[in-house]
Amino acid sequence: MALVSIASLVASCTDISGKVAGAITNLLGLASRLQHTESHAKKVIQNLKMFQEVADELEMWLKKEGEISRRLRETIQSSLTSCVEIVNEIEDVIQISDRNSDGRSIPGAYQFIWEEPVVQEFDRMLGAQALIFTSLLHLVKLYVDLLLKIVC
Repeated sequence: MALVSIASLVASCTDISGKVAGAITNLLGLASRLQHTESHAKKVIQNLKMFQEVADELEMWLKKEGEISRRLRETIQSSLTSCVEIVNEIEDVIQISDRNSDGRSIPGAYQFIWEEPVVQEFDRMLGAQALIFTSLLHLVKLYVDLLLKIVC
């Protein structure tokens, strides 16, 4: 695996935050046009917003920290890559819905992508990634605090 720098992790966080913002905007537009998607889109939007906040917090922490272990950098990069894949999946669903709608509703053949189990899976995936990042941040902050107590 190539060496992962703090700068590349910060850039990845920025990219993901931008992707999430775009997905939220697209979902809001879709929900306003298509009756069937409104309640489900709101659930996904809530999780996207939460995930965006966690990514922004991770970005700020990375900028402040400056140096973390190679293993932790690789773990964070792996999680960020998974997040991009999740957001891309959500964007694909939005595009399919937009492309196959008549402006008010989605034909039956495509409605399955907005059914409860599919939306719950997106919620689960976003929630899991946000939990991973939040846990990583807490563990690293505890580790740094412990090191500071030992040194001081």
